[in-house]
Parts: sequence; C-alpha cells; structure tokens
Amino acid sequence: MSSRQVILKTLREASFLSPDKNLLSEYRHVTPMPGATREAILVRFVQEAVALGVHIYRPDHPSEAIRIVLEIIGNEKKIMAWDFSHILLPGLSNELEKERIKVVEELDPSIEIGITGADVALASTGTIILFNGGGKLSRVSLLPQKHIAIFREDQILLDFETWVQGLAADKMDVFRKTNSITAISGPSRTADIAMEQIIGMHGPGELHVIIVQ
Repeated sequence: MSSRQVILKTLREASFLSPDKNLLSEYRHVTPMPGATREAILVRFVQEAVALGVHIYRPDHPSEAIRIVLEIIGNEKKIMAWDFSHILLPGLSNELEKERIKVVEELDPSIEIGITGADVALASTGTIILFNGGGKLSRVSLLPQKHIAIFREDQILLDFETWVQGLAADKMDVFRKTNSITAISGPSRTADIAMEQIIGMHGPGELHVIIVQ
C-alpha cells in the first residue's frame, strides 16, 4: 500500500468524519438565537449581509427577480453561470437568450458577471455556502467582478453549528458528493498591505444576493 493510500485510508476511518451525536448535542452556538422564528432568521441574515456590503433583493415574483438580474448584468453580453437546473429561478435561461446574453463555459478572465444558486445561507454571519461540482463550477463565484447568488428563503439556516449538525445527521455525505465547498461572506476584501482595506482583490468586488419566495 502506497503512502497516499495509507493517508486516505486513515482519513476515511477517522472518527471526526463521523462525529458522536452526543458531542454534537453539547455544541454551544457562537451567536445564540434561542427560539428564533423563520422571519427572525431571515431578518438576521439580511442585516449581517448588508453590514458586509452585500446587495440584497427580495422580489415578490420570479419576473421581478429576472428583471433585477438583467439590470445587474447591464450591457454585458457574456456571463458565467451554474447549470440553470441549480439556479432556482424559472425562466431565467430563456430571458438571457432573448437578450442575446451568452453563457460561457470556458475559462475567460474578461467576463464580469457570474450567476450561481446557493446551497445554504447562514443567518448569524450573512454567509452563503456553495457546493461545487456537477454543473456548479467554483470559478463562477470566484472569477468575475460581480457575483449574483439566487436562493430561497427556506435555505437560510440559523448558524454554522446548525449547518454542521445537519451534515452530521447525513453522515457528512455532502463531502462525498461535491468537489469543494465555498463559504462567502460579502465581497472579496483584504487589508494585508498597510492595513488598507481593498475590495475585490482576490475575488468579486460585488456580491448581489436575490432571495426568492
């Protein structure tokens, strides 16, 4: 058995990949919101995301959501996007075709717009989480200057601990079905140089979140 095989075997058998449910029950939430209602969770997500510089939209109808997407795209005629089966906005693909906006699959650093869905959002930190692979390319959310993420209200969970508890209940199965996981809290930013904050240094400078009913 090669060294690589030994390492992989050890990781697969490691106890932390199948955590004891008794331990999870003792988790202390970093940002506790006991008894939070669905509306309170939504409000908290919006507050935290806006504080991070995220543009939030809550359209009442899919047609309104599509109008918002087209406004953000503006005059661009080439975009990057996940497979539309993973973006929960019916009719979006057809409208892009009508506007002669082409979805480019190959790597193209000149493209300014990337459209994705989101698998989970975390209210306590205003974070969105993307499971990459199978029609959900990671570069769509990382390469363009503007990232548009579209998801439903019921995909917003309370916090990171709640999400992890759900993963554990499924025996961490999501990690076997995805190439990678991206957690995004606001637009890309850094202050490494002279403590001066720069937006969009290592990823999108704008994050637009559209929360559909």
